[in-house]
Amino acid sequence: VTTPGSIPVEAFFGRNAEIGEIRSRNGSCIVYGGRQLGKSVLLDHIEKRSGFLDKSITRRLDCQGLTDRREILALIDRKARPESANSRLDILAAMEQWLGEDAERTILLMLDETNRFVRADALRDFQVLVEFRGLMERTNRRFKVVLSGQNNVLRLTQQPNTPLAHFGHPICIGPLKGADYKAARDLVTEPLAAVGYVFDSPQLVSRILVETQFYPKLVQMFCRDLLAHVRELPAMHKALPPWHINGEHIEATLRNQKLRTEIFDTFRITLELDKRYELVALI
Repeated sequence: VTTPGSIPVEAFFGRNAEIGEIRSRNGSCIVYGGRQLGKSVLLDHIEKRSGFLDKSITRRLDCQGLTDRREILALIDRKARPESANSRLDILAAMEQWLGEDAERTILLMLDETNRFVRADALRDFQVLVEFRGLMERTNRRFKVVLSGQNNVLRLTQQPNTPLAHFGHPICIGPLKGADYKAARDLVTEPLAAVGYVFDSPQLVSRILVETQFYPKLVQMFCRDLLAHVRELPAMHKALPPWHINGEHIEATLRNQKLRTEIFDTFRITLELDKRYELVALI
C-alpha cells in the first residue's frame, strides 16, 4: 500500500515508541521528517486507533496551506469540537470548559503539515502556539497539541524564546531500525505471507531492507512491485501455496527502472525542500 497519508491498520508496522510518545500526556509534541516518509501515516494510524471516545478525542488535522489563527481555529472547530461543548464559546474556550467538566477527559490534536503555519506564527511572536501552550498548562496537558512538519519545524524549536522549546524533544520519523528492526522484517514478510508467498531465506528479506534503506514507504513500493512480478510468472503457480520467492525474483524487481526512479524521486522531493540539504547530498 503506497497511498500517501493513510494506510489500513493491518498494513502499519512498528513505531511503537513514537506512538507512545505522541499519545502520552507528557510526551513530545513535535514530529518532523522528510516528505512522504511516514509522518502523516503515523498520525493517521494513531487517530484510527483512538478517534472519538466518550472521554477522549484524538484527531489528525491537515493544516496544509493554513497560516493564520482564524484558519487554524476554524479547522479545529469543524473537526474536533466535542459534541457536548458550549457552542457559544470559541473553540479553545469550549475545549477548556469541556475538559474542566470531567477530570478524565482528554483531547489530543495532531496538526499535520504545519510548515507554513509555524513560520507564519513565528513572525507573530508565536501568538497561536503561546495560546496552545497556555491551554496545555492550565489543563495539566489533558489538552495536548502535536505539530508535524519538515525540518524547518525542528529549526524553530531551537530559536531563542520560542514556545516550541516547551513542547518536548522532537521526534524524527526515519527508517525502521533499532527497536523497529523486527517490525521492518515483518512489514516485508507478513503481508506477502498472507497472500501465499514466503522467502527462500532470511537474507532475501535483508536485501530488500538494505535496498529500501528501511523506510516503510520504500519497502511498500518494492514489495508491491515484487508481488506484481511473481504473479506474472506462470511457473510460480503450478503448485499449491505457499509459493517461494527466491533471489532471482528480488533481482528482477531491482532491475525495474520505473521502481528505481520512484524510489529516487521519493528522496529527491525531500532534498529539494532545502537547497542547502540538496547541495550537501549532491556533493
